[in-house]
Amino acid sequence: VNNETPGHISECMKAFIQRVAAKAQEISEKAGKSSISPDHLIAALEHLGFGGYKEELLKIAAEDAETKKAKPRKKKLGQGKMSLEELAEMQKKLFAKSKAKMQEM
Repeated sequence: VNNETPGHISECMKAFIQRVAAKAQEISEKAGKSSISPDHLIAALEHLGFGGYKEELLKIAAEDAETKKAKPRKKKLGQGKMSLEELAEMQKKLFAKSKAKMQEM
């Protein structure tokens, strides 16, 4: 293996991923969707002759879905129990406390 081989492999991988992503995006747009789903990726792989990866992709998609379910979702600002004014006041107090600690050093 010469020194150029890893670079060539990397370029081939990039080209493959770009081709699959482009086809998946095309399929997604035809379906009227704004983002690519696992189904779009599977369809793209099948269209490009790589349907043999379908089962592995489905397995990964299922694992990803389970991981997302297990993660606690972050609350968006404004969905908590505090108002924006209360949050701003709390931030102000924390900054003052931090500044006081820094001046003690």
